[in-house]
Amino acid sequence: MNPMTQTKDPNKPTRKERLRQIMAGAQKHNTGTMILNGRTFNMPGDLVNEIQSDLNDTDDATQAHGAWMAKVATMRASHAALDPLLSLFKRRVISEVGDTQEAQGILADYGWTPPKKAKRKVEDKMVAVQKTIGTRKLRGTMGSNQKKKVKAGQPAPVVTDPSAVPQAASVAPVAVPTPATGGNGNPPKPTPPAANGT
Repeated sequence: MNPMTQTKDPNKPTRKERLRQIMAGAQKHNTGTMILNGRTFNMPGDLVNEIQSDLNDTDDATQAHGAWMAKVATMRASHAALDPLLSLFKRRVISEVGDTQEAQGILADYGWTPPKKAKRKVEDKMVAVQKTIGTRKLRGTMGSNQKKKVKAGQPAPVVTDPSAVPQAASVAPVAVPTPATGGNGNPPKPTPPAANGT
């Protein structure tokens, strides 16, 4: 349990019951006078009055604490309802007057300052530029669908388009003439040229 929502001290009932028990015992068994802590008490009346005063203070504190907790709950509910409105109101004002240096005077009237713009380090800018250059190089020779899958820092995908691979030209087989043979399987003898004038 949240201690802020607890309205009773767990030790108070025990103390109150103990004090009431002491009162009952003093009223039953003690009479005459008694010196306690340098003070003279007419018993049992004076001691009973002291105890009852303490009980009354405890009850008052408990009631005040309960009332305070009720006020705290009301305050928190008010905060929860108002804070989102103020946040939207601030955004609305900034959207109207801007967040430039010239608008600082107007925002200061509300107790606000322009929102700070995130500053990028030089190293981060250089890395971003290098990635942009690398990405452009990787995407330079690819189609639109392949470009979407490429980012700097990753290897370029291998193109496996069959139409891009050159095919070997088909060569028709060359017919080799078969030499004529004689009846016995030996090549025929050449025919001598005819003599002129015959």
